[in-house]
Amino acid sequence: WGIVPDALMGHSLGEATACGLAGILSVRDTLRVVGERACILRDAALVRGGMIAVTLPSGRTSSGVMQLSNGLDLAAYNSPNALVLSGSTEAIRRIEPLLRAEGFNPQDVNVTYASHCAQVDPCLSPLRKRLEGITPRVGELPVRGTSREGWLEGVTCGPEFWAQNLRNPVQFRQAVEALAVDRDAVFVELSPHPLLLDCIAQTLKFGTTKVMTLPSCRRGEHEQRSMRNSLAELYRAGFAVE
Repeated sequence: WGIVPDALMGHSLGEATACGLAGILSVRDTLRVVGERACILRDAALVRGGMIAVTLPSGRTSSGVMQLSNGLDLAAYNSPNALVLSGSTEAIRRIEPLLRAEGFNPQDVNVTYASHCAQVDPCLSPLRKRLEGITPRVGELPVRGTSREGWLEGVTCGPEFWAQNLRNPVQFRQAVEALAVDRDAVFVELSPHPLLLDCIAQTLKFGTTKVMTLPSCRRGEHEQRSMRNSLAELYRAGFAVE
């Protein structure tokens, strides 16, 4: 349809998709990153654990969550009032009632492993080894990093980068703020169902610029209808559509 983004970004493993779409990784190397990471997490007993998404009430900050989260790592900054914690199942079960008692709203993330935390440390060296031979290159589109601050330099997105992508916290909020600084912005989430559009809206809620958020697909809706509805919104916003 002729829509070309000004920039791309990805959440957690979504960075591999962003790098693939930008031309930093070939299709083959993109699939290697996704597949090898999945296999390592599946096979690594030490990674067994979980993740919880925590909603912060108005006026509360992440420091209040971290004071209660002994044994868990801060895995993702999704928005000013949405965080993800990661760690052992035992630590999560111990901390959830403490968070609720303080007015926070923890919800389990539907995963059987803990990523972006110390539990994945034993997986990093095997992942680097399995990804030897991938050949990142300068991309055709800019990619804003979420596991590493700033714009990604394509040639640096080798095995070490993907190990850190698994280990580092996801700085989604910070990347959104950087992309929308001092200008109007349109964010289109490419996914089977939108999970991050609300986080984008929350992050930019009090900014001075106009922001539009659109899904590519929605669960329970016909894919073509969802995509055409968002395409119509882009056209109404002044984007040229082929």
